[in-house]
This record gives sequence, structure tokens and C-alpha cells, in this order.
Amino acid sequence: IVSAPDLKNVRSKIGSTDNIKHQPGGGKVQIVSKKANYSHVQSKCGSKDNIKHVPGGGNVQIQNKKVDLSKVSSKCGSKANIKHKPGGGDVKIENQKLNFKEKAQAKVGSLDNVGHLPAGGTAKVRAASSSTSGQGLGLLLLFVLLLMCSSSPRPFTAVYSFRWS
Repeated sequence: IVSAPDLKNVRSKIGSTDNIKHQPGGGKVQIVSKKANYSHVQSKCGSKDNIKHVPGGGNVQIQNKKVDLSKVSSKCGSKANIKHKPGGGDVKIENQKLNFKEKAQAKVGSLDNVGHLPAGGTAKVRAASSSTSGQGLGLLLLFVLLLMCSSSPRPFTAVYSFRWS
């Protein structure tokens, strides 16, 4: 069993207990509320020399008068023809629907063989895969439709859509 240390004979190493009974003072200070006297104070640069000056000039009247512009003329004579009214209002814009279906014709006779049906439907084409035969058929259809569009009287009226499979 360890005995408790003797705390009555312990001394500080640095002498911090030498003035152990000291009591701080300073509670006897009074704050005086006294009004300061500024009657003897003067300005540094003489700014109070003319302190009683009253500014004048309050008798100025601002007049609201219309300016007479009747005698004013232009610099370069731009008002010489000021009453001119532009003409040209008698032009009529016609809205007439044009009929291209009856009057339009092919330039070089490309409609001569328009009823032609190609033969050769008995021949079968074999392909390695179904995707390549679909592309070949799509290209053939595209070529035929381009020929038909170029030979029609109104070439860009029909819209064709293709789906590649």
C-alpha cells in the first residue's frame, strides 16, 4: 500500500507563494461626469472669421418662355421640298394561283415511257445474309424512285421515306 504524500511541507519551486496574502486594490476610483468647456477654443485656419455671413442671391427668377423657332432655317436646304408626298401607291400586288398541273410538260420527253413495267421478276438473287439483300433492295428502290421523281412534271412534291433493315 502506498502512503499519501505530505502536502503541508510542500514548497513551490519558483516562489509563487511568497506573496500569497496580497489583496489587489483599485476599487476606490471615481468617474467624474463634468461638462467640458469649449468657449476658449479657436479654429486652426481661421474658418470662423466670417461665421455670421448670410449668403445672398435669392432674388433670381427663372423664366419659362417658349423659344421662337419660326425664323430658323436649315443649314443645307433640306427643308426646300418639305411638303413633298411620295407617290407610287397605285401599285397592285396580284394574288393569282398558278396551275402547273395542266400546263407543265417534260423538257426532253422523259414521260414517253412512263407506263413501262420492268420484267425479270422470275430471277431470284441469293445473298449471304438477309441484311445485305435488304440493302440491295433498298438501293434498287431508291434508284427507281429517283428515276420516277426526275421524270415527273413536279419533281420535288413527293416525299419518300426509307427504312433500312
